[in-house]
Amino acid sequence: MREILNFHFGKGGINTGMKYWETISEEHHLDSDGFPCSDDELSSEYRGINFKETPDGNYSPRAILADTDSSFLESAIMNYSGPSFDPHNFIAGERFGLSCWAKGYYTDGAEIIDHILDAARKEVEACSNPQGFQLCHSIGGGTGSGMGCLLLSRLKEEFPAKMCSTFSIFPSQKVSEIAIETYNATLAIDKLTEDCDLVNVIDNEALYDINTKILHIESPEDNHLNDILIPAYSSITSCQRFRGESHSTLRRVCMEMVPLPRFPFLMMSSAPLSLEGILFDDERELQNVTQQIFTAKHFLCGVDIRHGRHLSGNAIFRGNCTQKDADMQIMNTLNRSSYYFADYIAHPCKNAVVPVPSKDFNLSGSLHLNSTSINEMFRRIKMLHKDLYSKQKFMFNYRAEGLENQEMEDAYSNLVDLIQEYQQVQDFTAEEEGEFDEEL
Repeated sequence: MREILNFHFGKGGINTGMKYWETISEEHHLDSDGFPCSDDELSSEYRGINFKETPDGNYSPRAILADTDSSFLESAIMNYSGPSFDPHNFIAGERFGLSCWAKGYYTDGAEIIDHILDAARKEVEACSNPQGFQLCHSIGGGTGSGMGCLLLSRLKEEFPAKMCSTFSIFPSQKVSEIAIETYNATLAIDKLTEDCDLVNVIDNEALYDINTKILHIESPEDNHLNDILIPAYSSITSCQRFRGESHSTLRRVCMEMVPLPRFPFLMMSSAPLSLEGILFDDERELQNVTQQIFTAKHFLCGVDIRHGRHLSGNAIFRGNCTQKDADMQIMNTLNRSSYYFADYIAHPCKNAVVPVPSKDFNLSGSLHLNSTSINEMFRRIKMLHKDLYSKQKFMFNYRAEGLENQEMEDAYSNLVDLIQEYQQVQDFTAEEEGEFDEEL
């Protein structure tokens, strides 16, 4: 079955995970108790990849939820309305998180990581052919960031042949004013580059801008951010969850989307972003969705994709769309904007059609993109980190948990190296092909 075991860590990862499971349960035609409510073969054939069947005939998410604060986890479970999780897969500590990466990696998270791995082993043993792991977390906090990185390191040690993928929420000052989030992000980026095969980037900066500038919501809250995030999350995973010509695996995604070492960071776009402006002419709507997913303001990463070169891409269309029509739309788009894709990589942008529509739209789309333009986000984190660390602000919190200055400096140095590596790839492709065409 090639099952995927999911982890949701910390406030951001758990809140997002709850909404994700509620959404994909509907897509797989499961009611709130986990019982199938339709005999539709498309939605049920690969249901077992993400759900496990219980002796009672209902389905439970293949997921482990963990937080160092038991009170938060209990509250989140109370507000969840999807199929029940396995209660043995709720793991919590008795600490109150202080948004410090070192607490999640060295102290509070380390106290419960063995319990998490015990639960993971039991889940893996119950699978017929597990393909890997998927972690949803925020890298701005302490638990999702620090304990999430600790988990990835331990999984790579114990299951070296399995794929590790994340949906990682990156911090933004527009959403949170907690200054040390930039420290946490720098430390996490270092570990993600080392221990993760695929990092699906979710940038709070972009989620905030989409809500305020496109949807005109003056003061977005967490639920507004999730309204943008979840459709992209479910779309990107849809090729792994449903059968068809486009059915994929974590390993295949990695092979197609990560052509160069140390570049596992993938951006996502999503369309439509709301019901407003939906076209009911199928051909025009497909054209509209295609145009939007290649537009910078539809990306869940606060960068301008026109400022980089694209190493790989995969457009995913869901719902009322034929493969022939999708091929034509992508071909037309590439003809207009081929400069942005590196020409030394064969087939830089593929596309997939998933016949099962999303929960809210008859036709929707997303673009999975590996692009050097992500450097804009990394530079933003680097600038904030440099300003904070130059004054040694808040470093006492990290040293108190066992993290030395040298480890922080090494993580920052590795971030600088990563930025330079992306820039070198961009400069190489620019020298080969000339000046940018800014009309994308």
